[in-house]
Amino acid sequence: MSACAGTNGINIPFQRRIRMENFDDGGLSTGPRRIEIYLPENYEETDERYPVIYFSDGGNAFSRPGATMAVDAAYDQLIDDGLINPGIFVAIGLASVASRLESFTPTTHRSGGGLGGYYRFISERLKPYIDTHYRTKPEPASTGIAGYSSSGSAAFIMAYTHPETFGLAGCMSPSLWSDHRYSLKLLTEGNGAKRPVRFWLDAGGGEYEMWGDVTSASHLLEQHGWIPGDDLAAYFDYPADHNFEAGAGRMRQMLHFLLRNSPYELERYQLVSATNLEAEKIDLSSGVRGIVGAEAWYTNGFRLTVPHPNLTLADTAIAVLDTHDPIRLHGVSQGETTISSTYHGYMASLPIIGCDPDNLVNYLPCPQSDIVPNASGSLTETFALPYSIDDTQQKTLARFGVSYDEAHVHIAVHVLDSTVIIEPGKLPWEQDAVEINIDIRPEEDIRTVISSYTNSLAFYLVPRSPDGLICIYDPETCGWTDALPPGIHGSCAAAPGGYNAVLSIPASEWRSRQGDPWKTFRLNIRINSVDVIGGPATETCWQIAWEKFLSPIGTGVFRRQ
Repeated sequence: MSACAGTNGINIPFQRRIRMENFDDGGLSTGPRRIEIYLPENYEETDERYPVIYFSDGGNAFSRPGATMAVDAAYDQLIDDGLINPGIFVAIGLASVASRLESFTPTTHRSGGGLGGYYRFISERLKPYIDTHYRTKPEPASTGIAGYSSSGSAAFIMAYTHPETFGLAGCMSPSLWSDHRYSLKLLTEGNGAKRPVRFWLDAGGGEYEMWGDVTSASHLLEQHGWIPGDDLAAYFDYPADHNFEAGAGRMRQMLHFLLRNSPYELERYQLVSATNLEAEKIDLSSGVRGIVGAEAWYTNGFRLTVPHPNLTLADTAIAVLDTHDPIRLHGVSQGETTISSTYHGYMASLPIIGCDPDNLVNYLPCPQSDIVPNASGSLTETFALPYSIDDTQQKTLARFGVSYDEAHVHIAVHVLDSTVIIEPGKLPWEQDAVEINIDIRPEEDIRTVISSYTNSLAFYLVPRSPDGLICIYDPETCGWTDALPPGIHGSCAAAPGGYNAVLSIPASEWRSRQGDPWKTFRLNIRINSVDVIGGPATETCWQIAWEKFLSPIGTGVFRRQ
């Protein structure tokens, strides 16, 4: 490694990665932050000036042990391949984990509202420091802001509202739904005039609702004058979940789009089965969702996604497109047809195998019973538990059952565990617990639409003395609370051979969504088990997790008898 002269006149090794602890925010944001800077490899050998991209959630930006977005690794590979202009990266750490939400949200909804101060910290304190101490190109066209999840939506808002500072925006899995869809309202209710900002937006299949928001934002930006492949990119990472590792998987594509050294040139266009990339057709009879991936492939092997493709079905008696989702297919009847599309003069098509939708779901019975389950004592003596939850070695970890009466729907679980570990200071999912997810939307939605926390009832039941800790997911705060809504009752208590968890939910929840009489619900149960105190919890699901992109249609659906 080369050397450079330090301030004391002694030659010191050149450092590409520089860390500054407790960088003062001047009282503008939530407090001092750790700043890490990643310089080009030959920075000390030239007089060249460089573009700068600021990464929020900076503790997860650069390579280190654990889950990161590996910005440095993706950048170095792109430089070696000669595909991008060199640049400087600045990772902005959190003042504290507790202040993350405040820093990245624009309103006081969910105790946020500090994004304005965070922007001022970057524009008035951090950026002037970086521009003074390093050879940067300080103009907006060479200054970017990037982030993941909440910091991804923060990047979108800051770039859109402050084009005088940022001309590049990397919005990875952005939480565009947060703050009552504040980001999208900027595009629909505010000044929609085009800004000189290059936007990258992406999301994975494991966060499919986020992809829906990305398609909405992309469509609105196009309407305001942004051009896909030029200053707008949408990227659908089909199987990816919502985590930093997924962000690392598409970091190369994002950095190439933002820092490319030559224009994108479209080479081909194709349609694929987004839920089975190896398949040459979309088979709706297989029980896997029919989702079309419309791919625009450019020079140097980079692809973008066409989020709103103009899809045409040859025979709508076999399959139809979803009314609300532009890339989702529904089977109408058995047979074969073709879906086709054109994009900038390129044509693509894909065979479709139809299905009878009424035969896709194997309904399970929810019997009527006057017996109310009780977590104390021997649950199995009073309440039928016909379903087992098994691990990968076919060992039964739990049994459960369901029933209903006129007032409630009941779910009871008996967990087989000789060493129940409870750690009061831990979060529910970090100790022994049962997670119950219930989707009670109308039957057609349950059969065809991906279920997730935002459209289902989700609970954690922890066998904590005396009656257990019962938490429900609150979509308004995007967090868990033990303040149960009126009418919902639950308990979780030690029992012979393990512990019992029971949950009773008012039938009015069903009637309000499905009418009277209610018909059905989709259920999934996870068992969390901690084998060693302080160790990680392992999850075992009865059915494949609903939020997973590849989860089959209609698994775990119960019908009222």
